Amino acid sequence: MNTDATAAPRVRIGLIGSSGWAEGMYVSALCADPRVDFVAVAARNQERLDELASKWNIANTYTDAHELIDSDVDAVIIATPDSAHAEYALSALAARKHVLCEKPLALDVEQSAAMNDAAKASGLVNMVMFTFRFLPVLQQLRNRVAALGQITDARVEFRSSFARNSDYIWRLDPEHGIGVVGDIGSHVFDLAAWMLGDHKILAATATNLFHPQLKTFEQFTALAKTELGAALTLVGSMIDEVGDTGMEQLFEFQSPTTRLTVRIIFSGARAGVYTELRTAGEITTTFEPGEQNEHYASGPQSFISAILGQDVAIPTFADGHRAQILIDQVLKLAQR
Repeated sequence: MNTDATAAPRVRIGLIGSSGWAEGMYVSALCADPRVDFVAVAARNQERLDELASKWNIANTYTDAHELIDSDVDAVIIATPDSAHAEYALSALAARKHVLCEKPLALDVEQSAAMNDAAKASGLVNMVMFTFRFLPVLQQLRNRVAALGQITDARVEFRSSFARNSDYIWRLDPEHGIGVVGDIGSHVFDLAAWMLGDHKILAATATNLFHPQLKTFEQFTALAKTELGAALTLVGSMIDEVGDTGMEQLFEFQSPTTRLTVRIIFSGARAGVYTELRTAGEITTTFEPGEQNEHYASGPQSFISAILGQDVAIPTFADGHRAQILIDQVLKLAQR
């Protein structure tokens, strides 16, 4: 990290991964951050590496991610398939690099426990990219839920349609990912814990309709109970008919006196936040139009802020491990 007393501190970033998501989520956000020197990217495809380096003026490219980890970067971003998360994160922490890892943190709870232990022992900044925590609408919703007081029951849904075909999707390939329970479920479990506290899965069911040849799931429903006694329904799907939007989320919270429902349409002509509040015999509905993905850059930028010592709230490997425990619970119950 540049510590020249005459200049503002800058963080040297290296990225492992070259997908469109890696570029759109991390490279574009951090190349626009004046606190960052985006100096390296690693991936197996040399042609794609050359394309990224040329487009974003990235000085160093590697086809071996461990060479990037051993270079003079200050921090490593891991935006690879889930199967490589543990290997690269543990190597980066051992090399004294700050680490930002995509979700889910690992393939299983044994890996996530080892990663969390290593992160805690290192004293380095560690973060899991639970993107939705950084959306203002969900930060506001979290505050509203806290103000409701006792929650008797709640529901968190995350629905998308990108597996409604026979195309190969690495997230559904057990060699590289853990299907919907890891990919979308990790967000669902994290958001529920972030808003309601810890919970335990009591029952779960899952289906696989469009890719029957793969031993992973495309949709799940789970029933849980929070530590404070609220009943909780959790749903994640890659195969819903969601119309003209890529994905949508639904949140419902019931207290003894109030019911709060929030539906988020992320893109398309219907994009916006639909809210219904029922209390004291009255129903109030509101709609705030607008797409939500413009706020995604706040996640990577918060990672930089944490490295620079600023007091920012970020989801850590401990949060990723907590979600991984719930992922494993759902997978075990659904496979019975």
